Amino acid sequence: MKLPDKIKSKFAKLIGADVPVFSFRALTNLEGNLGETYVLSDKDSVLFCSGNIGGNYKYFKYKFEEITLVSLETDRPFAYLGIRVENLDYRLKFPAYDLDQLNELINSFNKNKVSNDRPQSLAEQDFDESKLDLTPLVGFCALLYAVANMDGKSCENELKNLSLIINDDHILKRGFDYWKGTDNIQIVEELKSLLTSDQKICLLANMLEVTMVDGVLNENEKMFLEKTRLIFNINTTKFNAIFDALYAKNNFTSFYNN
Repeated sequence: MKLPDKIKSKFAKLIGADVPVFSFRALTNLEGNLGETYVLSDKDSVLFCSGNIGGNYKYFKYKFEEITLVSLETDRPFAYLGIRVENLDYRLKFPAYDLDQLNELINSFNKNKVSNDRPQSLAEQDFDESKLDLTPLVGFCALLYAVANMDGKSCENELKNLSLIINDDHILKRGFDYWKGTDNIQIVEELKSLLTSDQKICLLANMLEVTMVDGVLNENEKMFLEKTRLIFNINTTKFNAIFDALYAKNNFTSFYNN
């Protein structure tokens, strides 16, 4: 997307980089009214340039660590990015064709947030790239970290479940580091030729279960699970059977509706 010169200049001045990693133009201002908002981000900050069409812009810069929640909804032909920072809630409207890049922005935010929130013993140890060889079990952990962090919320329950499945802190650490340093879809692509058919089904079933811990399967999670299914070449009949079984297993509301 071609940015207006004054927007590029303001980004360089406030963020300290010449070219944003992500750039979008919303169809509303930050108040949700008719206007526009340019959303520009580097790896750990975001700049909102918001205003009425043809009017003056207001500029808001936030570090990812200052943002408490991001969410993404779709109602085609539009997508809606929700952002909570301090005591403010913003909801920006975008064309649906921005969905893939908006998902990448959310993943970048989630990885940055988890890196800052994790205890030092896990996330802030010396980063040793020589130990990041991908194995089936490391990939398993990496993708479960990925889905556990897709909604931008605290993933404490999901990660607690992961530690119960994999009772090996060393493998958990390697999976976390691999996820943190690698794009989510790239991990799936790398595992495509590394896993057996049974391992792929097992991994996808566990990914589904992690997304169901909070009782909500959001759009971001749905898209990633579907992309994983396609890359792993798992047919929809088998996927739906797994989904139905896990939904029945986790549907505790049935005990309270009588």
